[in-house]
Amino acid sequence: MKIRSMRLFIIVLLSTIFIFSMQYGLSAVMMKLFDTTKGFSKGTIVGAVDIGGEVKEQAEADLGKKTEAWVSESRIQLVYQDVVIAIPASMFIFDVVDSIQHVQNGKHTPLTVSINKEELQTLLLDKLNGEIAAKLDMKKLEGELLKAAASFTPKMNVPVISLLDQAGSKKTVAQGTVLGATKYTGLQQWAEQYATLTVPPKSEVSLAKLVKEKNVQADNETLSVLATLMYKTILPTNFQVRQRSISLHLPPYAELGEEARFEKNRADFVFYNPNETPYILKFELTDNTARLFVEGLPFVHVYAVNRQEISSIPKQTVVEAVMANGAKHDAVVPQSSGEDGYVVKVYRELYRSNGSFVKREKMAEDYYLPTNQVKWALVQPRTQPVTPSTAAPQTGSNQSGVSEQ
Repeated sequence: MKIRSMRLFIIVLLSTIFIFSMQYGLSAVMMKLFDTTKGFSKGTIVGAVDIGGEVKEQAEADLGKKTEAWVSESRIQLVYQDVVIAIPASMFIFDVVDSIQHVQNGKHTPLTVSINKEELQTLLLDKLNGEIAAKLDMKKLEGELLKAAASFTPKMNVPVISLLDQAGSKKTVAQGTVLGATKYTGLQQWAEQYATLTVPPKSEVSLAKLVKEKNVQADNETLSVLATLMYKTILPTNFQVRQRSISLHLPPYAELGEEARFEKNRADFVFYNPNETPYILKFELTDNTARLFVEGLPFVHVYAVNRQEISSIPKQTVVEAVMANGAKHDAVVPQSSGEDGYVVKVYRELYRSNGSFVKREKMAEDYYLPTNQVKWALVQPRTQPVTPSTAAPQTGSNQSGVSEQ
């Protein structure tokens, strides 16, 4: 019985010692980690703040001040094409207390920060169109933003294209047509040489250089058709027109506000791709119609072309006198009907994907001269009256001053 009691005593004693040791040891470890009465050791960093030598309360206060300063001064932005989206610092949620609790003496400890995902998604849908927002790698985006906030990065631009699957996001973003194309024989050679044309980011396209590069044999009228097709197609995009000319009178292949004239060594057509990504032009010639397609990443805005401000310049009537035998005097015969001239203002309007208006920019103001109406006034030529000539006096050859006897 004594032996059993002794064994039980020993077991209870050992258990008590074990439990006491575990509690004391854990407490000692915790005290070692969080007893900051002597301050954190040198090299202790939270986020980007060095708290070495500071006690817990002081470290929390300094970290809170640093956080408040960053919230008021930070400039974190998303950039896509011509749109810059500012990420409000209020979207980030900092936990200073939790950050200090997880400090490791002498080491670098990440700052505890999170982001309001719903607010971020709402912002993206508002500033970007839904098609682009749906294709974003949100985990990667959130990681980039949290990394910037946790390190108190003051300024950062995040390119949206780095968060997109570019190959899977490409689509036809614009297209244009010109009818009656088969009579312009040079278009067939163009279709063979430039079925596809890549426009690199931040670069110009010059029609004159393209013609020279592949020695396209086409007259000025054919190349003007091409220039018109290019201009008409890129109008509803964010491409910029760098050089463009128009004719004195609107040619039959163009509509008001959509013409671009080309003349070798005199008038070129040049446009510029302002985007960070390339776009591809695809040219087709089928069914008497020339077509041009622009393929690439979707645009942030929806572009519309407004050509409604059209005013006419009345034609004048010119009467020319024409001599015509047998015609009734002062008969007037129409010779040329003429055409009115026009003034057209072309605007590019930008809308968000939800239909809300963004802005309007003037692209051109084109003037086309009128062609005068010509009428002939047919008049009968007048005949000149015959004036009788006066007979001269005649002198006889046998006259003499002496009479015959």
